[in-house]
Amino acid sequence: MPSVRSSLPLFLVCGLIAGSASAQNAALGTISFANSGGAAAQPYFLEGVKFLHSFEWEDAAEAFRKAEQADPGFALAYWGEALSHTGGHHYPPEQDMAGARKALVKLAASRAERLAKAPTERERGYLNAVEVLYGEGDGHERAVKYAEAMGQLSERFPDDDDAATFYALALMRTAQRGRESTRVDLQAGAIALRVFRRNGSHPGAAHYIVHAFDDPSRAIVGLDAADVYAYLAPDAPHALHMPSHIYVQLGLWDKLSAANERSYAASARRSERKQLRGIEGQAFHAMFWLHYAYLMQGNFAKAEDALARAERHAQNSDAGPNRTGQVETMRARHIIETERWQLIDIAPIIAQIKAAPDRLTARITGSTLLAAAVGASRLGNAAASELAAGGLRDLVASMKAHGFSQNKQVEIMALEAGGMALLASGDREAAVKTLEHAAALEESMDPPSGPPGEQDDDPPIKPAHELLGEVLLDIGRPADAAKQFAIGLDRTPNRPHLLIGAARAAVKVNDRTTARLRYEQLINLPGGGPDRSGLEEAKAFVSASSDGK
Repeated sequence: MPSVRSSLPLFLVCGLIAGSASAQNAALGTISFANSGGAAAQPYFLEGVKFLHSFEWEDAAEAFRKAEQADPGFALAYWGEALSHTGGHHYPPEQDMAGARKALVKLAASRAERLAKAPTERERGYLNAVEVLYGEGDGHERAVKYAEAMGQLSERFPDDDDAATFYALALMRTAQRGRESTRVDLQAGAIALRVFRRNGSHPGAAHYIVHAFDDPSRAIVGLDAADVYAYLAPDAPHALHMPSHIYVQLGLWDKLSAANERSYAASARRSERKQLRGIEGQAFHAMFWLHYAYLMQGNFAKAEDALARAERHAQNSDAGPNRTGQVETMRARHIIETERWQLIDIAPIIAQIKAAPDRLTARITGSTLLAAAVGASRLGNAAASELAAGGLRDLVASMKAHGFSQNKQVEIMALEAGGMALLASGDREAAVKTLEHAAALEESMDPPSGPPGEQDDDPPIKPAHELLGEVLLDIGRPADAAKQFAIGLDRTPNRPHLLIGAARAAVKVNDRTTARLRYEQLINLPGGGPDRSGLEEAKAFVSASSDGK
């Protein structure tokens, strides 16, 4: 005899749970996910789904486990817990296969038995898709098959916004982020936009739009969703941070800093609530971005405070090498962006490159050496600049000798450092050729998805076109410099060093229209602070232009 649950038609099930489905926590957005779970399980289940959409995996798993306890036969609760063990937005996803399969086995021992516990075709579709995700095959095969299964479910139930948005995410997870993912990103973005138009507070729609359009050439498409998502889920630190990926691509530094201030505060509250000994990773991630935002705004005092806070957090016993390394990158970035040049003691780094290079994180070590090389060059110390450049060359050689995967970021930094060392030694022609090589190599990479140098596949902390443009301007080649600044601004809009460089190059070639445009952009920089390089110069030029001089 069929169970009471399985004998209920879907429209009646939807009616029975309508009250609990609509009474949702506004702090995570709004969804409408009809299901056959018991009334007591509904608040936990709906909260779990919303946590999934905002990539709060631990909170999602906890919510789904509470739904399981409230209704042990509720198949979709186990689906949700299993799905919480796959993270990330592109291929390869972060995945805990053992944890996911353990969650599914709690429902029933075999796939057939589990599917039999899902009372409706639609719920079986969700469960079948997650069975595919954690089934046979390598990671990419399973990602593709999962996307196909979610696509079929979404097509079968076109009014199911969660099927559509999970399908959009599944599509992005079939490709590595970058040029390879352009087609699926646009497809996923179109799906998420359709849902967003129907439900402007759907957390998955807003979130996946941001990921789909995380590129300077198309970020403007995701701006409305980013602005909504910035305030949609104040209890989800990752959600509060995510609009940053649109803001950074558009150079909206005021929104970038505000988003990460909120994310940091929410994550710190969460750490306190869970009684963690140190702040969780999301808070540290937000601080990394916040430091960059303050530097871009020209708020150096706030940037120094952010760096100091990050240094304190990194000293915590639970911080781990990743956070310590991020602080090293922040220190190097701080020197380069503030242009407060100093001679850095790199002898310990050089020694470690020679003795145990496999213990180093190349992009982090490389960032410190790059700051040392550029700083020494700007201070006129050719020997110190060459020492840092040599360390970077040795780092690249060691990576290749040990069979490490190619890291263009480190190779570019080696070229940048080498070019600056040559410049300090007086060999301008060789310096420019070396920096041109760095810029060409960087142009073969995708623009950064965040602060430059954060990930291995990012360009370095000092964009190569920016550095080349500055050197060309210094040696009296403003027309060539202008071209490099223009390329740099296409890749990383509103960077203040690019704006002031482009303005100065335009003045030198008597292009007063471009000069005024770039000076005005610097003056009106979103959230602009007192430490913007060339600010008084920009104001004087614009004022003189207005007076007809």
